[in-house]
Amino acid sequence: MRLSTKVLLLALLNIGALLLLFAAIFITQYRGDFRPLLIATSREKIDAVSRLLVRDLEDAPRDRWPAIFTRYSRAYDVTLLLVDREANLLGGPALPIPENIVRRIRERPPGPMLPPAGPILPGEDARPERDGDRPRRKGGPPGLFIERADGPLTFWVGLRLRAPSYGVPATLLFASSGWLSSGFFFDGRPWLIALAIILGVSALCWLPFIRSLTASVAQLSKATERIAQGHFEIELPHSRTDEIGQLGSSINQLSGQLSRFVTGQKRFLADVAHELCSPIARIQFAAGILERRVSQADREYVADLQSEIEHMSGLVNELLSFTRMGLQPDEVKLQAVDLGLLAQRAVEREGPGDRRLVLAIDPTHRVVADPTLLLRAISNLMRNALRYAGDSGPVHVLSQKHDQQIVLTVADSGPGVPEDLIGQVFEPFRRSDPARTRSNTSGGVGLGLAIVKSCIDACRGEITCRNRQPTGFEVEIRLPASDA
Repeated sequence: MRLSTKVLLLALLNIGALLLLFAAIFITQYRGDFRPLLIATSREKIDAVSRLLVRDLEDAPRDRWPAIFTRYSRAYDVTLLLVDREANLLGGPALPIPENIVRRIRERPPGPMLPPAGPILPGEDARPERDGDRPRRKGGPPGLFIERADGPLTFWVGLRLRAPSYGVPATLLFASSGWLSSGFFFDGRPWLIALAIILGVSALCWLPFIRSLTASVAQLSKATERIAQGHFEIELPHSRTDEIGQLGSSINQLSGQLSRFVTGQKRFLADVAHELCSPIARIQFAAGILERRVSQADREYVADLQSEIEHMSGLVNELLSFTRMGLQPDEVKLQAVDLGLLAQRAVEREGPGDRRLVLAIDPTHRVVADPTLLLRAISNLMRNALRYAGDSGPVHVLSQKHDQQIVLTVADSGPGVPEDLIGQVFEPFRRSDPARTRSNTSGGVGLGLAIVKSCIDACRGEITCRNRQPTGFEVEIRLPASDA
């Protein structure tokens, strides 16, 4: 899972924990009864509708009351009934009223009456509370109650009205199948707006932090990946002053130290190889003179000596090539190169007329590279494949274009390389098979693929390798395509 995803999930978990905490506080405060909250949010709407309804009823004859109740019920998506103190129907549809609702209707309302606003008003009895009156119940302010009931209409709200025209108090009932079904009792928009504000504020607080953190970590990851590939020209920005910024500074110091160490090592190897050239040349000259002066019986020993000297000379020459590539990458001049012609030259150098080398190079493919270095790299790859796997089948050299890159692949059908050594084949003096020693005629000195990598790095390209299935080994070179 990506770091940005983890931090985002942590932020959402934080918001969820806060919401659960607020819910727990609310439940503790209201003891699990949400009715006061519903009454508080819908009280003004209930009062307003009640005043309008009772005024219309007061101005209309009784025979028009059913139409008025029907109109209001449709307008607000609730069922409206007007009943007296004994739950007898005064207006509205003839529906059975649940027993618990009847009991609430018959209760004498405690507390003061709401302010009058007309001949039929929402309110309560004007009588003050006396000793012995039952205590005020939960479920809303005086004169307003809310109950649940069994049946199709499960949510009931009652508002007590003073009806002097009929001589008895009345109760206006609002009935619905649920407190969320009609939207009359509960409006979710304020809650959605509040939730959107919470999420927006959280996003403004968390997203810049997440973006800054993940961008910095991505920079560090890319920098360390390039260092692992041998590219030490890393300079991370010093824009942060926290621990990640300190880590970036440490990586800059590390890359500088590694660059100086590797450069010094290559310079030392180059100096040693250069100094060895002269004594090896003198030894070869002396061995040639010795061969002419020794007896026929001793010439076999001289031949072995010359073989050892030639092996040492080849090792020194490859070591010089490897170190020079590492010490002079900035001096390489890149240009457009015809890949097909260059691969054909490599075939003529390594195996002219050898049917084991099969070329499949698109004649239109041109790359940006140094022709001398690229020729040496392709030649070394062909030589390596023919030496280690040429007897197992043909060596295929092919090219493909992907986006703005040309991919050159050299593949054989040999035994391949042990999987645990795949990442080390481009290291100098690294042999993937212990059998590839000087006792084995196919063995080398372990610098061929290291020189290939140095050449491709100098050409600003990329090189990878992998085992083929079921058998074989392939090396893939990626170079920028040339438009010229």
